[in-house]
Order: sequence, then structure tokens, then C-alpha cells
Amino acid sequence: MAFTIDYAIVIIYLLVILIVGYFRGRNEHLLDFTVNRRRTSTLLLTTSSLSTAFGVGSLLGVAAESYRTGISFGISTFFAIVLSFAVMIWIGPKIKKFGDTHQAQTIADFFAERYSLSVSTLTSILTIVAFLLSTSVQFIGVASLASVLIGVSWGVALAVAAVVTIAYTSFGGLRNDITTDFVQFWVILAMFAVMVPLGFFKVGGLSSFTTFPASSFDPFAYGGSVFFFGSIILGALIGITQMDTWQRTYSARSEKTVKRAYLYSLLIAAPMYILPILFGLWAKQLFPGIVPEQGLFTLMVNILPVGLLGIGFAGILAASMSSIDSCIVVGSTSFTNDIYAKFIRKRANEHHLLKRTRLFAVVFSAIALLIAYFIPNIVKLIIFATMLLLNFIPAIFGGFFWKRANAKAAFWSLILSTITLLVGWFTIGVNAWLPAFLVSTLVFVIGSFVAKPKFSVRPH
Repeated sequence: MAFTIDYAIVIIYLLVILIVGYFRGRNEHLLDFTVNRRRTSTLLLTTSSLSTAFGVGSLLGVAAESYRTGISFGISTFFAIVLSFAVMIWIGPKIKKFGDTHQAQTIADFFAERYSLSVSTLTSILTIVAFLLSTSVQFIGVASLASVLIGVSWGVALAVAAVVTIAYTSFGGLRNDITTDFVQFWVILAMFAVMVPLGFFKVGGLSSFTTFPASSFDPFAYGGSVFFFGSIILGALIGITQMDTWQRTYSARSEKTVKRAYLYSLLIAAPMYILPILFGLWAKQLFPGIVPEQGLFTLMVNILPVGLLGIGFAGILAASMSSIDSCIVVGSTSFTNDIYAKFIRKRANEHHLLKRTRLFAVVFSAIALLIAYFIPNIVKLIIFATMLLLNFIPAIFGGFFWKRANAKAAFWSLILSTITLLVGWFTIGVNAWLPAFLVSTLVFVIGSFVAKPKFSVRPH
């Protein structure tokens, strides 16, 4: 592919991000790496939240599944994301208040303060596993782009993509993540701005939708009605289970900053989340018979002229790198703060912990790379990672709002729901979330009535 100008645009973009990451990461302290010293502005919190929400897992996953089954998966994802921002407008300030009061850095800090160290450790382990899967999704997206862009095999592209992204993300931490997310948000927006009109005219305008079979517009085509409505209802709550959301919320300047940022994120995300559905449908119409995960890239190569194609590729890279940043920060911070510093090196100083956090970031990324190589199904990885975290919901809401919530109830709720999810995943597939969530809720509620609570009042 002799797209010299497009290559140049992508290379310039990568160099800018790497340079920003290097200089922002120098002389960094541990609190910079984990919570940006709790001074993130409304603008930066908004662009960081949106950049992560539009990660390649969402963008490429929705486009790929729209190619396979039509609008079903994309519509449920749209409602889930928009409603999750609405939930964060309400509960985000409470998370920020907790973070400031207890100097928290991870979601497990909440479980440690409200419940117990064992519940906190279990939460951290499940978080690490879920974000390993999420990081794998981002690697798959970058590798798919590299495969299309430079024409090498997918496996080689995956290895090259991993080396570049690990070198960048293991250095900067949350401060670097938030700063580069600002740049990456505008690059993603530029990609959408050039893709929509050109794709619209390429397929022949609105009349093109009449050529699709009726099944393409069946809202229950992916996973049935249980998955559709369940993913919307529980997807609306998924934001409060994501540690990257907690870290960004902890990092805000104030509770008002949190509320404003998530309100702006909701308003901007609503129209933008429809676009990946269109891209998948357009790719299906123009290029039937290709691998669905490469549908978006194939569409870009064939509808974007030289120069604009480079912007499109840079947009996909921006979506990928933004999410990789967040996932790796979550994984490395969780292990360092919640496991290493509490069980392995209890008296370690800040400099030592920062070095270990960066080292664990590399190890975390390498494991995610192996998962990506052996399980290259983006949608399945996204769904399982999300299901794993959904089981946190009863303990989180109970911790904030129910005086009877206690450590035993939280611990067994997480253990039994995880076992239920694993069994259900291999027997009933994507609908395994339902029995797992029911077990999580019932065990937590019953356990809270039976066992003695840790607090006589809610923690602030």
C-alpha cells in the first residue's frame, strides 16, 4: 500500500503521542501515575471519559457485530453507554467525596474501607482479570489496523502493535493518559467527521437501507431479548464497576467537576455512538464476505482519499491507545496498590512503588498480548469482561446506601456469582450474566440480613 501521505500522518500522530508521553512521564510521582494528583479539569475529564468510551473495543466491536447481525448489539451498547454516563452524573460526586476523604487510588480501596481486606483483594483480582481481557481487545484492534495498513500477517502486526503501545503506556500513568486523551478525542472526532459524509454518499444515501434484509434491523438478533434488555439495564450500571472510571473520578478537582464532566460526556456520546453501527452496515453492503473484524478498516481504505485515510487510521489508533492507557494503568495500579504494597512489600516508599507499578504495567501488557493472540474474538472478550464486573454492583450500592451491608455478604456475593458466571458461560453463553447477577444480588441481600454489619452508619 503506497499511501505515503497517510503513513506520514499516522507516523506524525504516533510521534506526537510518544513525545508527549515521555515528557509528561518524566519526574512523575506515584499520585501522578494513579490519580493525577486530584486536579483534573472538567474539559480534560470529559475528553478522557469520551476517549475511553470510544475505545477500539466499542468502535471495532460494534462495527464488526453490525456487519454480522445488524443493529442489535450496537443499539444495546448505545443505550448502555449513554445511561451509564447518566448514572455517573448521580453517583460520581459520591465516589469523588470518598476518594478525597480516604485518599483512595483504586476501587478496591472502597471495598477495603467499607468491607474488609479480603473483599478488597478479591475485588482487585477480578478487576485485573477483567481489564486483562479489555486490554487484549485493544491490542486486537491495533493489530487489525496494522495488518491492513502495512500488509503483514495479523500475528506479526499484533506483536509490533504490542511493543509500541507497551513502550508508551507503561511509562506515563493516569496523568499522561488524561493529557493524551485530550489529543486523541479530537483525532477520533476528525475521523468521524470525514467518514460519515463520504460513506453516506458511497452507499447511495438513505435509499441504501432498503437493500438490507429485515433481520439486520432486528433488535434481538444478537443474544435474544434477554441479552438486549439485560445489557441495557445492567450496562447502565457498568460505569460504576469500572476502575478506570473510579480513578478518573478520584482525579477530578471537585465534585462539581465530576458532575459537569459526565453531563457533557452524555450529551456528546449520544450522537457519536450511532456511527459505528452505520460503519458496520455500510461495510456489509459494500464488501460482503470479508472478516467482520476488518470491515471497518476495509471500508476506510476504499472510501477515504489519500490524506483523509491517514486521519481515519490515526483515529482508530487514538481510540485504541486511549483505552490501552486506561486498562494498563488499572491493571498495574491494582496489583501494586492492592496486592504488592499490602502483602509483599508493606513498607515500600513511593519511588519504589512507582518503579514497580511501571514494571507491572509491562507484565500486565504481555499477558494481555498472549490472550489477544489465542482468543482474537473481540465481542466475546468485551462481553465476558463486562459480565465479570457486573457482579460488583450490589456491593457498591450497598456500600454507599445500606447500613446493613457487610464484609461476609460482599465476599460470598462475589465468589458465588463468579463461579455461576463461569459455569453459565460454557453452558448458556452470553446470557450467563442473568443467573450470575441474580446470585450476586440474592447472596448479598441475604448475607447482609444474616451477618453483622461493619459500620453502624454509612461511610462518607
